[in-house]
Amino acid sequence: MTAVATQSAELAIVAHDLTRRFGNFTAVDHITFDVKAGEVFGFLGANGAGKTTAIRMLTGLLAPTEGNARVAGLDLKTQTEQIRHRIGYMSQRFSLYEDLTVLENIALYGGIYGLADSEIAERSASMLSALGLTDEMVSRLPLGWKQKLAFSVALLHEPAIVFLDEPTGGVDPITRRQFWEMIYAAAARGTTVFVTTHYMDEAEYCDRISIMVDGRIATMGTPLDLKREFDVPSIDELFESVAAHAGPNASAALLPVSAARRSHSSGTMRENNRLRSDKRRSVARSRSLRICVARCSRMSIGSSTLTLAGPNCAACRRDTRCAVSKARRPMEAGGSACSFTPRAATRSISRARCRAPS
Repeated sequence: MTAVATQSAELAIVAHDLTRRFGNFTAVDHITFDVKAGEVFGFLGANGAGKTTAIRMLTGLLAPTEGNARVAGLDLKTQTEQIRHRIGYMSQRFSLYEDLTVLENIALYGGIYGLADSEIAERSASMLSALGLTDEMVSRLPLGWKQKLAFSVALLHEPAIVFLDEPTGGVDPITRRQFWEMIYAAAARGTTVFVTTHYMDEAEYCDRISIMVDGRIATMGTPLDLKREFDVPSIDELFESVAAHAGPNASAALLPVSAARRSHSSGTMRENNRLRSDKRRSVARSRSLRICVARCSRMSIGSSTLTLAGPNCAACRRDTRCAVSKARRPMEAGGSACSFTPRAATRSISRARCRAPS
């Protein structure tokens, strides 16, 4: 009998040396951990750390290259289909159908989960009442309501474990708090919640957390115990301390941003971008890393101004284009560019006008 199979039945997830490679690249590198039944477990890490790859393996969507795991008491390699009936999953991207109504989406997923018509009808009515929604087109719902609906649908068949892959990305602070109240309610009913996030303040809401750096679990424990161990006052500083101790392969440019700093006001966003860049450069200097300093262009959207990627850089040879007009920016004399400025915020922006680099 394997080491994984001998673990206690009270554990909802047991992973042993779980590894996933893509060619010569190791996305998840021999991670070993367990999650208790009914626990809210935070799977933390910067973008690119391997969180999503790990969660795709645990949900049976991606076969591990090495290692094994047990999920809801079932073997990941030999009982994948049974696992899918015992878990719920909410992906990073909104997974419901926007051209269907709320009730049509619930009925569709209820059928996929194998629920009887009477069960679907009963749980649909209960869900609409709990969320305060009416049966309207999903496309008309604000993002926060879409996320709460997607989470409720993931719990429709009453799974033993629900996997949430960065579920609060892009929603406002009030909706994030409401979402976490829903997570607590699910855990109180006995559902194990496995949540990935790069919002460090959300780690405080978890029973235990792990922090992934470059595909490996660098540390794991309760938020309070880890802050004491690393002698830091916040999870944000804990992450930086863990990244600094993880070795030269842990890029300082991938440090996550505290959700408290993710303000939608233009002035705060510009100031926080500057503070984040200063912090990354400081960490990089302390670890003898070279980071290309940004000279960013700006894009105006009404009264808001977002800091975007900079002009073409002679140092890193990156061609940077305006996210709106697609016109190539000329290289500034003596200027440099940014290799880590996020561009994801530009994907849904329309009817914007560009300003010259300042």
